[in-house]
Amino acid sequence: YRPQFVLALFGINDTNEALNDLSARVAFGFNVPEWVVDLRTYRLACIVRDYALHHPKVEEHGAWTFFDRDQRGEDGAWVDNPFFLEQLKRNTAEIIEIVRSEGADYAMLSYLKSNEPLRKVLVEIAEENDVLYIDLFDEEAGNKELFTADGFHPNEEGHRVMAEKIYEGLLENESLGESR
Repeated sequence: YRPQFVLALFGINDTNEALNDLSARVAFGFNVPEWVVDLRTYRLACIVRDYALHHPKVEEHGAWTFFDRDQRGEDGAWVDNPFFLEQLKRNTAEIIEIVRSEGADYAMLSYLKSNEPLRKVLVEIAEENDVLYIDLFDEEAGNKELFTADGFHPNEEGHRVMAEKIYEGLLENESLGESR
């Protein structure tokens, strides 16, 4: 099996060793079957995860923190962390190279609920690296019916909305080929 393309949507939980140990996958009683561990896509996910975990600059200055929690704007909201946004650009460009070196195309996804500076950086990353960008942002994202109790992670309905947007984005960009 060789993937034709990789859809990438990274969250903080995806790169947190304590929460998401892809190498062992025994935490919380969940074991990955050996046949899954042997899949190239699973190994590729581990490579991407390991890159994010072990890259020397990932931990500096709260690189994986969207907001600078030491600063607040006049409205009381946290100020965007510019170091995170710049680090995201560099790390994602390197991850795209890893994916391409495995012979797969890369499609970048935005978040269903996102702030404007982050969305702008994701578009820049896609343009600078010549990859497909699928904007999952939804004007209805404030709709609590799309999210779990934390107000950020999508629930079943939120995932359905995301899947529809991904499918539409792939169709529009003719990325599905013969596999429709």
